[in-house]
Amino acid sequence: MIPTPLVAQLLAELNARGIEVEHISDTIRYRPLLAITPNLIQRLRAHKAELRAILVIQKARDLGNAPLAEALTEAWGERIAICIEDGKESRQTAEAIALQQLRIMSARIILDKKTSTE
Repeated sequence: MIPTPLVAQLLAELNARGIEVEHISDTIRYRPLLAITPNLIQRLRAHKAELRAILVIQKARDLGNAPLAEALTEAWGERIAICIEDGKESRQTAEAIALQQLRIMSARIILDKKTSTE
C-alpha cells in the first residue's frame, strides 16, 4: 500500500525521530512517548484510519502472509474508491469504512485458514 503524501511524510518524520508505531486492537501505540509532540499527536489523529490500515497490512507482511497483505492493499483502495464515487463520502469517512471492512476481511481469512488446517 502506498500511503498518501501526508501520511508518507508523517511516517518518515516518526522514523527519523526514532518513534515506533504499532496497531493494537483499535489503538495506535507509539513510543517513546517523550518524543511525541502535540503536533505529531494531532497529525496521527487526523490520519488514524490510513495509519491503521498501513499497520494492519504491514503486520500481515511481517507474519509472512504476503497474499493477505496484497489482498488487503487492493481491497483498501477499492473500498475507498467505491465509497467516494458511489456513496459520495468524504475521504476521511471512506477511509474509516474501508478500515472496518479490512478488519472484517482479514479476520475472516484468518478464521478460514485456521478452520481449513484443523
